[in-house]
Amino acid sequence: MAKTYEMMWDCSYCDTKKLLGQSHKHCPNCGTAQDPTKRYFPPDDEKVAVEDHQFVGKDKVCGFCEAPNSAFAKFCTECAGPMDGTKDVALVGEPPAKKEQPSAEPKKKSSLLKWIGIVVVVLIVIIAIFSMEEEKGVEVTGHSWTRNIEIEKYKQVSEEDWEDKVPSKGKIRTCTEKQRDTEKVADGEECSLVKKDNGDGTYNETEQCQTKYKTVPIYDDWCTYEIKKWTVVKTEKASAKDLSPVWPDINIQACQGTVALNCEREGSRKDVYTVHLKDEEGKEHSCDFPENKWQGISVGTNKVMAFGTVTGLIDCDSWDQK
Repeated sequence: MAKTYEMMWDCSYCDTKKLLGQSHKHCPNCGTAQDPTKRYFPPDDEKVAVEDHQFVGKDKVCGFCEAPNSAFAKFCTECAGPMDGTKDVALVGEPPAKKEQPSAEPKKKSSLLKWIGIVVVVLIVIIAIFSMEEEKGVEVTGHSWTRNIEIEKYKQVSEEDWEDKVPSKGKIRTCTEKQRDTEKVADGEECSLVKKDNGDGTYNETEQCQTKYKTVPIYDDWCTYEIKKWTVVKTEKASAKDLSPVWPDINIQACQGTVALNCEREGSRKDVYTVHLKDEEGKEHSCDFPENKWQGISVGTNKVMAFGTVTGLIDCDSWDQK
């Protein structure tokens, strides 16, 4: 529940300190009217509680003498001027009202858009520079190829994973507890007193609390298990610098009808066909092509191809464009 206390203010005329914001509308030593802009929250050990406080509204500032008056006042208690149309006092902790500056926000947006535009232009220029190409003559100097075949064996292997990720055919051998993740859990509250200026020489003090959280580890079972599966055990390779590619010979212990431990099979095949080139400056380059296209390119063939102006890299796609 909110509690109400008196604000304090210091007299700027006689320098009397710690006058009460509601009780002392005038300085008791020199009679100077309270300046509501000088109000401040008192130290905790000097707080003066306001019993049965009835809030009637923020104080009003007299338009003639600028003295603060109760919201009920019809005439200023300082100069007797009428209080019609007067404004509220400014609150402690509340930023002062600013004059409208309609051009400020558009100017800020304009500046941001300007910088975004500059960054975009710079990126476009960089991309354009690295995309620039120049033409050079090249000559085909040779060919090469590689062909690989993976050999797979059906064998029992040892693998690791979280217990709930172990395949249904996996046989768990050992499990140990291991951190798998983290989570945030409530860990009490952090509370603080918040002071709010009522604008009539008093302020309310309330306690506001927020839940604290802490990060705790989540543990789970990390398991070693055995499972029978097809596993790549070796790769047979063949390569040469000619136009007569062949697949490597393989010698496997094939399965006899049913899959059994240690029987073997042919896995995936991979092949690469490369044309070797030399440009007019004597620098060597290479391009990979599909086999049928590669077979049709003869040694000594001359072509004009594109090269990166900055990178110097050959653009292999330009073989069909030039």
